Amino acid sequence: MYDPAEMKGRIRPHIAFAALGIVMVVIGCGSHKTNSAVSVKRGTTEQQVPSDIPTGVLNVTASPFGRQYGINNQWQDFSPDKKRLIQVYAAARQTDPDRGLIIVNVTPARDSGPIGRVTVYQPSVKATGLEITSVDYPYVQLTSSDFNGSFDIETGKFKPAS
Repeated sequence: MYDPAEMKGRIRPHIAFAALGIVMVVIGCGSHKTNSAVSVKRGTTEQQVPSDIPTGVLNVTASPFGRQYGINNQWQDFSPDKKRLIQVYAAARQTDPDRGLIIVNVTPARDSGPIGRVTVYQPSVKATGLEITSVDYPYVQLTSSDFNGSFDIETGKFKPAS
């Protein structure tokens, strides 16, 4: 893993943070990348959330779910309480590419792992080429060839535009 001779004299603290009155220091040699973090105060506790995660509507088409889904685009940001990373994907099953759907992936903000609690939602219409256009949390604005409207992240409900 790490050569002790190579590390000699290079060990330095990377991250120091306080949570609930306990101070911890993580020590490393600098030969591996650490995620930077932003401290967000909520009441008397402090949450650590990574600051190097891009947020907003992203033109990402790589699927973290394997070959089962084709991704059109995605939105991601931290929940208002900064405890969860929420990722919303406009997608379609590879076996039915003309039927759009929404995939919501929620992970604890500190972990920010690739897959957390995943839920798939399908509108009542076909929604071919479904895409996310904007988000005003918890409402995701969507457009497709046969659906324009919004999706509520909190309730999992679609609402056609009026």
